[in-house]
Amino acid sequence: SATTNDSLSAGTYSPTSAATTSNILNTDLQTALASSSVIVTTTNTGTAGASAGTITITSNLTWSSGSTLTLNAASTIGGVGTINATGAGGITMTAGGAITVGGTLTTASGNISLTGTSVAMNAAINSGGNLTVVGSTGGLTQTAVLTVAGTSSFTTQASNQTIVLGQTNLLTGAVSFSTTGTTANVSLTNGKATVLGTSGIGGTLTVTDSVGNLTQTGALTVLGTSSFT
Repeated sequence: SATTNDSLSAGTYSPTSAATTSNILNTDLQTALASSSVIVTTTNTGTAGASAGTITITSNLTWSSGSTLTLNAASTIGGVGTINATGAGGITMTAGGAITVGGTLTTASGNISLTGTSVAMNAAINSGGNLTVVGSTGGLTQTAVLTVAGTSSFTTQASNQTIVLGQTNLLTGAVSFSTTGTTANVSLTNGKATVLGTSGIGGTLTVTDSVGNLTQTGALTVLGTSSFT
């Protein structure tokens, strides 16, 4: 296959005017990332296509430079392809719809940032830097382990949306939460000594640490009940 109905200009891949679908070959994207950061967007500068503006990751992607890959979708981001920044590069995803992580995301030392209407972390996320996850209208969930060397921040912006992190995660740095609404509950299971950062939680907070060491670096404001195990 080849890159079709999409072109790279000034560091941004964007669809051809009026194209319904487009495809970026992973090797072309890797070549671009070798020399500079790259933005992939579903918005073009000409006539809009008929599609909703989704990004689907179907092939694996690896690069070793310090470049950051940014995916900007008008609608959803998903797919099963893995993304691996083996150098100092980072990964940023911003979606007007939901983000479903279906392929492993890995950085050696760079940060990972995910912002969608909701975020389902259904494949492993391994961040050598920091991890930031934001749900603008929905909740945050996971079915795979999060491994983060730096800090972790989880936010739901809409009222009464929950954060459920029930896998045995490996979060090393301070973990912060932000929710609003009386049923906007937060639960975290961590397999490392848990450090809680400054957090504001509208509902309840439940933290389970299998190692057994819990500390904090900032104030916890929890309007519901709190449980620490």
